[in-house]
Amino acid sequence: MVKECTRLENELKKFEDQKRIDMKKHLDEVTRSTVVFFCQTKLKMAQQALDQRFEKSSWDIEGWKVRLEELGGKRFSIIARMQVKEVV
Repeated sequence: MVKECTRLENELKKFEDQKRIDMKKHLDEVTRSTVVFFCQTKLKMAQQALDQRFEKSSWDIEGWKVRLEELGGKRFSIIARMQVKEVV
C-alpha cells in the first residue's frame, strides 16, 4: 500500500512538473507572438509615416491612449516618448 501511494505521488509530481513546463512554453509562445505582432505593426506605421500621401489622421491615437489605460499601461510615459520623437 505504501509503495502504491509513493508511486502515485511520484506520478502526480511528474504530471505537475510537465504541466508547469507546458504552461511556460505556451506563455513564451504567446509572448513571442505578441512581440512579433507589435513589431510588425510598428514597422507598418513607420512605413506609412514616411509616405507623404498617407493620411495620418486615420490613426486613432486617442483610442490607443484609452485602450492603453484600460490595459493598465503607463499612458504618460508613452505620450512623453511620442512627444520627444515628434520634436526630434
